[in-house]
Order: sequence, then C-alpha cells, then structure tokens
Amino acid sequence: MPHSTDIVMQDAKQIITSTEKVAELLERTSWSRDFSFVQLQKIVENMKAYEVQRDTIIFLEGAADQTMGIIIVGEVKIIKIDRTEQKTLAILGPGNTFGEMSMIDGEPRSARSVAASRAIVLLITKDDFLKLGETWPGLGLKIMWKIARLMSQRLRRTDGLLMEHLND
Repeated sequence: MPHSTDIVMQDAKQIITSTEKVAELLERTSWSRDFSFVQLQKIVENMKAYEVQRDTIIFLEGAADQTMGIIIVGEVKIIKIDRTEQKTLAILGPGNTFGEMSMIDGEPRSARSVAASRAIVLLITKDDFLKLGETWPGLGLKIMWKIARLMSQRLRRTDGLLMEHLND
C-alpha cells in the first residue's frame, strides 16, 4: 500500500538512490552540523530523496501519514487553511525540517506543506526512523535531540508572535 506522501506528491520524482550522494546533499545544509559524514550516511540509508516542482503539495493538512522532511534545495511553505482563507505560517529553506510533529506524536497534520519553488527534499517515515533508532540508538537519540531543539526554537518564535498579537 503506498504512503500518502506517494499519493500527494504525484508529480514528484524520486532522485538519487546512492546513500553517499544523498549524504553529500544533506551535508551541504545546516542540518548536518551536529553529525559526522558517517552518521549522515546512516541517517540517509532510511530516507528517500525527491525533487518536487513549485506548488507541489508535499503533505496535506489533516493527513494521517507520519513522515518528516528535510529541505535540501529550495523552499517549502507551511500553510494553514481556515474556513475563508489560506495563511502562510512559514517559508522554510535548506536545512529545515517539516512534518516532524506528525512523525513524533502520530496526530494528523496540523498544516499543509507546499513547495514554494523547485525543491529537493529528503523524507523519512516514522517506521524508518524507529528502525534507525533500533539499529543505531545513540544516533537516533541525537536526531531526536536535534528535532526537539528545532521545535523548541519554533515554539519560542510563536510565543513571541503571540505576545505581539495580544499587545495589539
């Protein structure tokens, strides 16, 4: 049965299947700062690289899939849709993760992820992440720590924006 990311990204092309080449792509981003090249190779063994065109929906709001992405090239918009309008919450660039909340908590996606430009993204499913953690527990913990730090930074920014909004 296909993952819902396979269904949503109909126009996406899986690219580069060589672990070393995908690790080299990841190494060019800020996401790799905390890892050695050997660790990056172990991480990407469990990921797939995709090239997506501008306006390709990567993740749908409300979808139940549990996949996280890392942007290698290009930008991804995080969009929230309410009854009457669509709001861009963030535009993320290379080295940023997206979709990590659903991978971690298993809840439906809280927002839509759309390619803001031609992009290359690496995707990892929750199952593949858990497999990585079972095989390389120290590396799995290191990745979770990095994701927790990134989520904490985003929450702090959101707190600041909320305070600005409340003071208006």
